[in-house]
Formats: sequence, C-alpha cells, structure tokens
Amino acid sequence: ETKSIQVNHRFVDARFLQPDLPIAVPPKFDYDADKIRCVPVNSLVTSQEKTPYYVVIGAGKTGMDAVYYLLTTLQISPANIAWVIPHYPWITARENIGSCLEFLHEATTKQNLDLPATFQAWEEQGKIYRLDSK
Repeated sequence: ETKSIQVNHRFVDARFLQPDLPIAVPPKFDYDADKIRCVPVNSLVTSQEKTPYYVVIGAGKTGMDAVYYLLTTLQISPANIAWVIPHYPWITARENIGSCLEFLHEATTKQNLDLPATFQAWEEQGKIYRLDSK
C-alpha cells in the first residue's frame, strides 16, 4: 500500500555546522592548570595580566586575530608567541570566492580531484590564502 503526503514545511537541523566557541567549550586537550593559564581569546582583551609567553592554537580567523592583537596591541615580541597551526593552513578569501556554498560545492563535486593542483589553482585565482608557504 502506498500513501502520499503533502509537505507544507521543511525543517533542517544544521547544528552540526555550529563551531565550538572557545568561550563556551573547555579545551579538548590536557594541560597542567597550575603551570599554564588557558583562556579564550576574548579574555586577552579584558585581562589585566600580561605574561611573557603566549601560545595560540588554531589557524582560523580567531587565531589570526589573537596573534595580531598580541603583536600590535600588547606589543608581544614574535619570539614570545608560539602559533600552533596545521601543516597546510589555508583560509578562504571571502572577498574573492562569491558564494561560500558555491565554492564548497565546487570543492566537493570535482571528479578525479588532484588536491595539490586544485589548491594551487585556487591560490593563483585568489580564492584562498596560504598562511605559510614553506
């Protein structure tokens, strides 16, 4: 037996796309809290305590903002900042990719995708930036 139904509304639960915000989620790594002070990036602005060394984890926009703030506002020497990033850190050039969804569609639907060549082409087209070309 087959029945037909009419759909009047659609519901999409896209919570899996939500990022983990450091201010709301504890670190996903172990550290000795007696020796290391671990804070979300927003705390850099409100903290009255300036320490000699900083470690920034992540190569996304928040990580870049943190490094920039440490260098320019707090005047921390680059030698005193350790920045932990992936081996191949890339970031989309939002001003050059048009629709982010179209860019993701292009990235995920190519047949016989040659990743190094594709990323090189996107870099040359100004669609992505490489944080470290070494």
